[in-house]
Amino acid sequence: MTKKFDEIIAKDSQKTSNINNILEILFKKQKRNSIIFIMSDYLDEINDKYFKALSTKNDIIFINVFDDFENNLN
Repeated sequence: MTKKFDEIIAKDSQKTSNINNILEILFKKQKRNSIIFIMSDYLDEINDKYFKALSTKNDIIFINVFDDFENNLN
């Protein structure tokens, strides 16, 4: 599992993060009956295609990361 996580981080370290990229990678590589934790600020819109496919075979737990700085930008 650590190897897969490292691959995802390495792939996305060159660009801005995108939750849909992570969901796509997990969909292609993750085995069934897993518990998947996703930590994000959820500022990107989530593509239903991979989310629905992953959620039928796995338990997905979303953790919302909140930053006061972002809230004060308005």
